[in-house]
Amino acid sequence: MEKLAAKLGVPSEKLPGFAEVYDNLGERGAKKWDKHLGDARAVSEVDDWLKHNMNEGNFDLGELSDSAKRRLRDRLVFSGVYGIKSGLQLDETCAKVMDEFKAARLFLSQVPPDSFMMTVSPGTFNDDHQAVRANAYPYRPSVSASHGTKVLEARASAPAELTGTLLGYVAMQGNYVDDIAVHSKYQGRAVARALLAVAASTCGQKDICLDVRCQNLPAITLYKSLGFEVAERYFPGFLDWHGGHECEAKTARVASAMPQNVAAQI
Repeated sequence: MEKLAAKLGVPSEKLPGFAEVYDNLGERGAKKWDKHLGDARAVSEVDDWLKHNMNEGNFDLGELSDSAKRRLRDRLVFSGVYGIKSGLQLDETCAKVMDEFKAARLFLSQVPPDSFMMTVSPGTFNDDHQAVRANAYPYRPSVSASHGTKVLEARASAPAELTGTLLGYVAMQGNYVDDIAVHSKYQGRAVARALLAVAASTCGQKDICLDVRCQNLPAITLYKSLGFEVAERYFPGFLDWHGGHECEAKTARVASAMPQNVAAQI
Protein backbone atom coordinates (compact mmCIF):
# COMPACT_ATOMS: atom_id res chain seq x y z
CA MET A 1 0.00 0.00 0.00
CA GLU A 2 2.82 2.40 0.89
CA LYS A 3 4.47 1.86 -2.51
CA LEU A 4 1.20 2.53 -4.33
CA ALA A 5 0.61 5.70 -2.31
CA ALA A 6 4.09 6.94 -3.17
CA LYS A 7 3.60 6.07 -6.85
CA LEU A 8 0.29 7.96 -6.92
CA GLY A 9 1.75 10.95 -5.10
CA VAL A 10 -0.70 10.84 -2.20
CA PRO A 11 -0.01 13.79 0.18
CA SER A 12 0.96 12.80 3.71
CA GLU A 13 -2.18 14.36 5.22
CA LYS A 14 -4.33 12.21 2.92
CA LEU A 15 -2.62 8.91 3.73
CA PRO A 16 -5.13 7.81 6.42
CA GLY A 17 -8.00 8.35 3.99
CA PHE A 18 -6.09 6.61 1.20
CA ALA A 19 -5.53 3.65 3.52
CA GLU A 20 -9.28 3.40 4.19
CA VAL A 21 -10.07 3.44 0.48
CA TYR A 22 -7.41 0.78 -0.10
CA ASP A 23 -8.76 -1.43 2.70
CA ASN A 24 -12.30 -1.17 1.31
CA LEU A 25 -11.74 -1.33 -2.44
CA GLY A 26 -8.27 -2.79 -2.91
CA GLU A 27 -5.54 -1.56 -5.22
CA ARG A 28 -7.79 -0.94 -8.20
CA GLY A 29 -10.16 1.26 -6.22
CA ALA A 30 -7.30 3.04 -4.45
CA LYS A 31 -6.03 4.35 -7.78
CA LYS A 32 -9.07 6.65 -7.75
CA TRP A 33 -8.61 7.62 -4.11
CA ASP A 34 -9.01 11.35 -4.70
CA LYS A 35 -12.37 10.87 -6.44
CA HIS A 36 -13.59 8.54 -3.70
CA LEU A 37 -12.59 10.94 -0.93
CA GLY A 38 -14.50 13.63 -2.79
CA ASP A 39 -17.63 11.48 -2.68
CA ALA A 40 -17.44 10.66 1.03
CA ARG A 41 -14.94 11.60 3.74
CA ALA A 42 -12.74 9.09 5.48
CA VAL A 43 -13.83 8.09 8.97
CA SER A 44 -10.30 8.90 10.16
CA GLU A 45 -10.76 12.54 9.08
CA VAL A 46 -14.00 12.85 11.04
CA ASP A 47 -12.52 11.08 14.07
CA ASP A 48 -9.58 13.47 14.04
CA TRP A 49 -11.96 16.43 13.97
CA LEU A 50 -13.92 15.01 16.90
CA LYS A 51 -10.79 14.48 18.97
CA HIS A 52 -9.68 18.07 18.46
CA ASN A 53 -13.08 19.64 19.06
CA MET A 54 -15.20 17.54 21.39
CA ASN A 55 -12.40 16.45 23.68
CA GLU A 56 -11.09 19.98 24.02
CA GLY A 57 -14.48 21.38 25.00
CA ASN A 58 -15.12 23.47 21.91
CA PHE A 59 -18.80 22.60 22.22
CA ASP A 60 -20.95 23.17 25.28
CA LEU A 61 -22.66 19.80 25.67
CA GLY A 62 -23.82 20.23 29.24
CA GLU A 63 -24.34 17.06 31.26
CA LEU A 64 -24.75 14.17 28.85
CA SER A 65 -25.12 10.50 29.68
CA ASP A 66 -22.73 8.05 28.06
CA SER A 67 -25.53 6.79 25.79
CA ALA A 68 -26.34 10.36 24.69
CA LYS A 69 -22.67 11.00 23.93
CA ARG A 70 -22.53 7.83 21.87
CA ARG A 71 -25.64 8.80 19.90
CA LEU A 72 -24.21 12.25 19.26
CA ARG A 73 -20.88 10.86 18.12
CA ASP A 74 -22.62 8.40 15.78
CA ARG A 75 -24.63 11.24 14.27
CA LEU A 76 -21.49 13.35 13.83
CA VAL A 77 -19.65 10.51 12.11
CA PHE A 78 -22.62 9.82 9.83
CA SER A 79 -23.03 13.47 8.85
CA GLY A 80 -19.31 14.16 8.74
CA VAL A 81 -18.58 11.28 6.37
CA TYR A 82 -21.47 11.91 3.98
CA GLY A 83 -21.94 15.66 4.44
CA ILE A 84 -19.30 16.34 1.82
CA LYS A 85 -22.00 15.49 -0.74
CA SER A 86 -23.86 18.67 0.24
CA GLY A 87 -20.79 20.84 -0.34
CA LEU A 88 -20.41 21.79 3.32
CA GLN A 89 -17.06 21.90 5.08
CA LEU A 90 -16.60 19.50 7.97
CA ASP A 91 -16.79 22.34 10.50
CA GLU A 92 -20.08 23.51 9.00
CA THR A 93 -21.56 20.02 8.91
CA CYS A 94 -20.67 19.25 12.53
CA ALA A 95 -21.90 22.64 13.74
CA LYS A 96 -25.24 21.92 12.03
CA VAL A 97 -25.46 18.54 13.76
CA MET A 98 -24.70 20.14 17.13
CA ASP A 99 -27.43 22.74 16.62
CA GLU A 100 -29.93 19.99 15.70
CA PHE A 101 -28.87 17.91 18.70
CA LYS A 102 -29.41 20.83 21.06
CA ALA A 103 -32.79 21.59 19.49
CA ALA A 104 -33.88 17.98 20.00
CA ARG A 105 -32.78 18.05 23.65
CA LEU A 106 -34.59 21.35 24.21
CA PHE A 107 -37.74 19.85 22.69
CA LEU A 108 -37.37 16.82 24.98
CA SER A 109 -37.20 19.10 28.02
CA GLN A 110 -40.28 21.03 26.89
CA VAL A 111 -42.35 18.01 25.83
CA PRO A 112 -41.55 15.00 28.03
CA PRO A 113 -42.09 11.49 26.60
CA ASP A 114 -45.27 10.80 28.58
CA SER A 115 -47.04 13.77 26.95
CA PHE A 116 -45.92 13.06 23.39
CA MET A 117 -48.23 11.00 21.16
CA MET A 118 -48.21 10.21 17.45
CA THR A 119 -50.34 8.62 14.78
CA VAL A 120 -49.06 6.55 11.85
CA SER A 121 -51.31 6.50 8.80
CA PRO A 122 -51.12 6.37 4.99
CA GLY A 123 -50.07 9.49 3.12
CA THR A 124 -48.64 10.69 -0.18
CA PHE A 125 -45.10 12.02 -0.58
CA ASN A 126 -45.10 15.77 -1.14
CA ASP A 127 -43.02 18.87 -0.39
CA ASP A 128 -43.39 18.33 3.36
CA HIS A 129 -41.88 14.84 3.14
CA GLN A 130 -39.14 16.19 0.88
CA ALA A 131 -38.29 18.76 3.56
CA VAL A 132 -38.09 16.06 6.24
CA ARG A 133 -35.76 14.00 4.04
CA ALA A 134 -33.54 17.02 3.35
CA ASN A 135 -33.31 17.70 7.08
CA ALA A 136 -32.61 14.08 8.05
CA TYR A 137 -29.84 13.31 5.56
CA PRO A 138 -26.65 15.16 4.66
CA TYR A 139 -26.98 13.85 1.08
CA ARG A 140 -29.66 12.76 -1.41
CA PRO A 141 -30.45 9.14 -0.46
CA SER A 142 -30.44 6.50 -3.18
CA VAL A 143 -34.19 5.87 -3.03
CA SER A 144 -37.09 5.65 -5.45
CA ALA A 145 -39.70 7.53 -3.43
CA SER A 146 -40.71 10.87 -4.93
CA HIS A 147 -43.73 13.16 -5.19
CA GLY A 148 -46.85 11.04 -5.48
CA THR A 149 -45.37 7.93 -3.82
CA LYS A 150 -47.55 6.28 -1.19
CA VAL A 151 -45.99 6.42 2.27
CA LEU A 152 -46.74 5.75 5.91
CA GLU A 153 -46.36 8.98 7.81
CA ALA A 154 -46.02 9.74 11.50
CA ARG A 155 -47.72 12.89 12.75
CA ALA A 156 -47.93 14.27 16.26
CA SER A 157 -51.30 13.91 18.00
CA ALA A 158 -50.29 15.39 21.38
CA PRO A 159 -49.57 17.86 22.83
CA ALA A 160 -52.25 19.98 21.18
CA GLU A 161 -49.87 22.61 19.80
CA LEU A 162 -48.05 19.93 17.78
CA THR A 163 -51.09 18.10 16.46
CA GLY A 164 -50.68 17.31 12.77
CA THR A 165 -46.94 18.03 12.65
CA LEU A 166 -45.14 15.68 10.25
CA LEU A 167 -42.48 13.83 12.25
CA GLY A 168 -41.26 11.34 9.66
CA TYR A 169 -42.31 8.82 7.03
CA VAL A 170 -41.44 5.48 5.45
CA ALA A 171 -41.94 4.37 1.84
CA MET A 172 -42.21 0.65 1.15
CA GLN A 173 -41.83 -1.48 -1.97
CA GLY A 174 -43.53 -4.68 -0.91
CA ASN A 175 -41.47 -5.79 2.10
CA TYR A 176 -38.49 -3.58 1.19
CA VAL A 177 -37.90 -0.30 3.04
CA ASP A 178 -37.15 2.03 0.15
CA ASP A 179 -37.01 5.30 2.10
CA ILE A 180 -37.31 6.33 5.74
CA ALA A 181 -36.66 9.72 7.32
CA VAL A 182 -37.34 11.44 10.64
CA HIS A 183 -36.93 15.17 11.22
CA SER A 184 -33.89 15.83 13.44
CA LYS A 185 -35.98 17.68 16.04
CA TYR A 186 -38.01 14.52 16.72
CA GLN A 187 -35.22 11.95 16.59
CA GLY A 188 -34.93 9.99 19.81
CA ARG A 189 -38.74 9.89 20.14
CA ALA A 190 -39.16 6.37 18.67
CA VAL A 191 -40.62 7.78 15.44
CA ALA A 192 -38.56 5.53 13.15
CA ARG A 193 -39.31 2.56 15.42
CA ALA A 194 -43.04 3.27 15.10
CA LEU A 195 -42.87 3.66 11.33
CA LEU A 196 -41.01 0.37 10.88
CA ALA A 197 -43.31 -1.46 13.28
CA VAL A 198 -46.40 -0.37 11.34
CA ALA A 199 -44.69 -1.11 8.01
CA ALA A 200 -43.80 -4.60 9.21
CA SER A 201 -47.31 -5.28 10.49
CA THR A 202 -48.90 -4.29 7.17
CA CYS A 203 -46.46 -5.52 4.49
CA GLY A 204 -48.01 -8.99 4.42
CA GLN A 205 -44.77 -10.96 4.30
CA LYS A 206 -42.69 -12.94 6.80
CA ASP A 207 -39.57 -10.82 6.39
CA ILE A 208 -38.79 -7.13 6.02
CA CYS A 209 -35.54 -5.94 4.45
CA LEU A 210 -33.56 -2.82 3.64
CA ASP A 211 -30.13 -1.46 2.71
CA VAL A 212 -28.13 0.93 4.87
CA ARG A 213 -24.92 2.84 4.27
CA CYS A 214 -21.96 1.56 6.24
CA GLN A 215 -21.41 4.77 8.22
CA ASN A 216 -25.07 5.44 8.98
CA LEU A 217 -24.36 4.39 12.56
CA PRO A 218 -27.58 5.76 14.11
CA ALA A 219 -29.72 3.74 11.70
CA ILE A 220 -27.66 0.56 12.12
CA THR A 221 -28.04 0.79 15.91
CA LEU A 222 -31.82 1.13 15.50
CA TYR A 223 -32.08 -1.75 13.05
CA LYS A 224 -30.12 -4.10 15.28
CA SER A 225 -32.34 -3.20 18.24
CA LEU A 226 -35.37 -4.21 16.13
CA GLY A 227 -33.90 -7.61 15.32
CA PHE A 228 -32.47 -6.94 11.87
CA GLU A 229 -29.58 -9.15 10.85
CA VAL A 230 -26.88 -6.91 9.35
CA ALA A 231 -24.99 -8.70 6.57
CA GLU A 232 -21.31 -8.28 5.72
CA ARG A 233 -20.40 -5.03 4.00
CA TYR A 234 -20.85 -4.94 0.25
CA PHE A 235 -20.27 -2.34 -2.45
CA PRO A 236 -23.18 -1.90 -4.87
CA GLY A 237 -23.02 0.81 -7.48
CA PHE A 238 -25.70 2.97 -5.85
CA LEU A 239 -23.54 3.50 -2.74
CA ASP A 240 -20.13 5.12 -2.22
CA TRP A 241 -16.74 3.61 -1.43
CA HIS A 242 -17.67 2.92 2.19
CA GLY A 243 -20.28 0.46 0.95
CA GLY A 244 -23.27 -0.67 2.94
CA HIS A 245 -25.17 -3.57 4.44
CA GLU A 246 -28.20 -5.59 3.49
CA CYS A 247 -30.46 -6.05 6.51
CA GLU A 248 -33.35 -8.44 7.11
CA ALA A 249 -35.68 -9.15 10.03
CA LYS A 250 -38.81 -11.14 10.80
CA THR A 251 -41.81 -8.87 10.38
CA ALA A 252 -43.39 -10.22 13.57
CA ARG A 253 -40.29 -9.23 15.55
CA VAL A 254 -40.27 -5.68 14.15
CA ALA A 255 -44.05 -5.28 14.51
CA SER A 256 -43.82 -6.28 18.18
CA ALA A 257 -41.59 -3.26 18.88
CA MET A 258 -44.48 -0.79 18.48
CA PRO A 259 -44.02 2.09 20.98
CA GLN A 260 -46.89 2.61 23.43
CA ASN A 261 -47.45 6.24 22.42
CA VAL A 262 -48.45 5.34 18.84
CA ALA A 263 -51.88 4.89 17.26
CA ALA A 264 -51.87 3.20 13.86
CA GLN A 265 -54.67 4.26 11.50
CA ILE A 266 -54.33 1.86 8.58
